[in-house]
Amino acid sequence: MTEIAPRALPEQARARATVERILEASARLLQRDGLDAFNTNAIAAEAEVRVSTVYRYFPNKHAILAEFARRFAAAEEAWLEDFGMLARGGDWRAALATLLKQYTRRADAFPAVVALRQATRALPELQAIERASTERLVTSLTRVLRARGRDLSSARARAVATAMLETASHLIDVSRTLPAGRRRALRAELPTLLEAHLATVLD
Repeated sequence: MTEIAPRALPEQARARATVERILEASARLLQRDGLDAFNTNAIAAEAEVRVSTVYRYFPNKHAILAEFARRFAAAEEAWLEDFGMLARGGDWRAALATLLKQYTRRADAFPAVVALRQATRALPELQAIERASTERLVTSLTRVLRARGRDLSSARARAVATAMLETASHLIDVSRTLPAGRRRALRAELPTLLEAHLATVLD
C-alpha cells in the first residue's frame, strides 16, 4: 500500500510556512502541467526548495495528493454544511439553487481540482478519503431529507441523498473539462435534474 501520511507535522511557524509553500507550488504544478508531470523533483523546483526539503515533510508525491484530497474533502463538507436550508420552511427549490451556486463557485476556485479528481480515481488510498467524506455528507443530507419529507424512510432518504450528491459531483466535474459555453449549459441543467428527483420526496 502506498504511504500517504505526511512524514512530519511541523509545529514551528517557519516549518509550517515551508509546508504551505510546498503545497502551493504543488497545486500550481498540478494545475498547469497535470498529473503526468507531477513528481517530487518538479515540486521542489516549483517551490524553489531542495528535494530533501520536500521529503522531510512528505514521503512521496502521493502523500501530497492525499493532503490535497483531505483538504478538499474538508472544504466540501464546510461548503455544504448548511444542508439545513433545505429543511426549513419555504421554497426548497430556491435553497437548492443557492446551495449549488455557492458550491460550484467555491469548488472552481480550489487549486487543481480537475487533476486531483483524476488522481483520486487512480489511487485507492485517495478513494478511501473521498468515500469517507461522501459518507459524512450523505448522512447529513439524509437527516435533512427525513426532517422535511413526509413519511420518508431512512433507506429511501439515504438513497436519494446518495443519488443527489453523486450526480451533482459528477456533472460538475465533467463540466470543468468543457469549453465555457458548454460548461454553463450543462450546469444550468443540474438544478432542474435535482429538483425533479427531490420533488418526489419533498413535495
